[in-house]
Amino acid sequence: MLAADGPAAFDPALPADRSRAVAATVEASLALLSDQDRNRCLDLAIFPEDVDIAAEVLTLLWPGRRPEALCEDLVELGLVSDYRLDPPGARLVLHDLVRAYLRHQRRGPDRAAVHTRLIDAATDLLPPDSDAGTDGDPTCSPWCALPESAGYLWRYHHFGSIILALADLELAGSATATQLRHALAADATLLGPIEPPEALGATLASRLDSIPQLEALLRRYRLSLPRPRLEPARPLPDRPGALAALDCGLGHTGSVWTCAFSPDGTLLATTSDDHTIRLWNVADGTQEELLTGHTDWVRGCAFSPDGTLLASTGYDATARLWRVADRTQQAVLSDHDGPVGIASGTGTGQAGRYQQ
Repeated sequence: MLAADGPAAFDPALPADRSRAVAATVEASLALLSDQDRNRCLDLAIFPEDVDIAAEVLTLLWPGRRPEALCEDLVELGLVSDYRLDPPGARLVLHDLVRAYLRHQRRGPDRAAVHTRLIDAATDLLPPDSDAGTDGDPTCSPWCALPESAGYLWRYHHFGSIILALADLELAGSATATQLRHALAADATLLGPIEPPEALGATLASRLDSIPQLEALLRRYRLSLPRPRLEPARPLPDRPGALAALDCGLGHTGSVWTCAFSPDGTLLATTSDDHTIRLWNVADGTQEELLTGHTDWVRGCAFSPDGTLLASTGYDATARLWRVADRTQQAVLSDHDGPVGIASGTGTGQAGRYQQ
């Protein structure tokens, strides 16, 4: 079609025509390569989207071919976006549209074969294993013996994930290893490559927290982690026992609108459209008191600066004052002519402001 009618044969407004135009353009460039280099270019289909492909990886993938020479040819033919030499090192940048075409040409089984070829080549990076088997294979070293410079392999071929760690733990067979394997498997989606990399240790520790069988192991592991780091004060919301720790059985039966901490940080007040205010013990998450009196949604609350009074406001056109010490209602301010939405204390603790 291009030979007969030129570029005007394609209507860029039509998705099908755009795809055909991309395919025709890529094919025209691939046709200028030798058969071997064409297949090498198709090998690029195995790489993830938006990933710079290090020259060291291309050396493994294309044995017997200088990657820099072929990469320069691919750039000239418009088959890749760029071949960069600036830090962190020589790398190929693949265009998403070209990558989609290459993946269309290299289907699943073909891509799997290319992956296998790359992994087989990567075994040359492993040090010889002094405990090699009777077959004399010098490349029986464990995966963790790969050098840190093999960044792509660590990051994208499961060496940087927990998949192989799970396999190792299964072989260990101890009760602790079994418990750790179950814990890691449950959080596999959270324990992949992360930025910054050092945050992965703290993330792992937070996921192992509150598992009794792993407490001793976790204490030793935390000693090896860099600081500063975040650690959970209580079980994370999706961990076993977290809901019980928050005593959710005594919670509001409607939406929670606002909350406020007492000045000393020991109490949390929450308001809801279930017409109640609830006081919670911050230390253990238990409910201390249920305050009733409002006849409509309770939309705001605030402690006085000295922590002796709690003000609440609601859609029943009232503001109410509660004495914190004995949890009793001290006053009902009912001169409003509509819903009262916001409460705030004052520096003296003697009066407050309310906004309709």
